[in-house]
Amino acid sequence: MTSLLERVKTKIEGKGIVMAVDGPSGSGKSSITKAAALALGLEQLDTGATYRAFTALCHRHGLVGEGITPDEEQITALASTFEFQIDTDPKGNRVYLGAEDISELIRTPLITSLVSQVARIQPVRNYLIAQQRQVVQRAQESGTGIILEGRDATTVIVPDAPVRVLLTASEEARAARRDAQEGAGSGSKLASRDAQDRKVNNFETPADGVVLIDSSDLTFDETLEAFYQVIDEALA
Repeated sequence: MTSLLERVKTKIEGKGIVMAVDGPSGSGKSSITKAAALALGLEQLDTGATYRAFTALCHRHGLVGEGITPDEEQITALASTFEFQIDTDPKGNRVYLGAEDISELIRTPLITSLVSQVARIQPVRNYLIAQQRQVVQRAQESGTGIILEGRDATTVIVPDAPVRVLLTASEEARAARRDAQEGAGSGSKLASRDAQDRKVNNFETPADGVVLIDSSDLTFDETLEAFYQVIDEALA
């Protein structure tokens, strides 16, 4: 009997399929999209990494930081010069500014604390969304296909993608997962991060055509299986 994973792989092979997964911090979207991309032979794009990379650039230019009031005009002007590279191979997912690998830098507490100040600026979002769509287009044209994960992938970046999922979990479950990943106390910061991001977009209620997966009481493998089921049904 053909397994669910094998059936999904057959359906997407060589078709340049685009999938989008949104959700709050700690919902598991990064680990689920990475595992699915590896299993299905797809590229993977963490859209949030583009905002983090640009935030790192803004910090270097002294435009954001402790005690600094962000100047939206200066930040927007800097965006037009922003050149970055993101490795969409799920085995790597490295992020570069020019030739510099900033993959670890963009995950530091400093950049995490500043990224919402930059991501809320709409002209910056417009520019980065255009860059993200170029990555998607290349994956489509190559026939490989891609999974995007973020906050507005299902509603703004690729609203016409055939597979769109909102992956969520209870605040308690998300906090426990983050504590397990990054150490005790890490999960307590999720609520404030989500509150800031909520001012920009709605990533807690599925839009029309977006399938909700609540992983609060699911294991990792069960969540991944639920995701494959959504793909299978969407491409029936």
